[in-house]
Amino acid sequence: MTLPGTSGTQTMKCSSQQSRIVGFVNVPIVHFSVKWWRALHQPSTILGPEPSPIAAPIATALLVNWVAFTLLFVYFLARRIEIARLDDGAVDA
Repeated sequence: MTLPGTSGTQTMKCSSQQSRIVGFVNVPIVHFSVKWWRALHQPSTILGPEPSPIAAPIATALLVNWVAFTLLFVYFLARRIEIARLDDGAVDA
């Protein structure tokens, strides 16, 4: 459903911008709600001021998985950029 006088792409851009604003506002609200109402949430496990209560093997597994997913994201992003460049070259030719 689009507004009269707007195209579908304009409506998608508008809804995308609205969801970005909502997300931008929501993240600090969630973060501070966890800090303010500590009785409802466990304290910070990894980035807290006190030493981490996580066992060493679990912390190692968490770190390895975080690195692996970060590298996987970088790989997929590089492939996507390469595909976009090839696509732009095919359109120009």
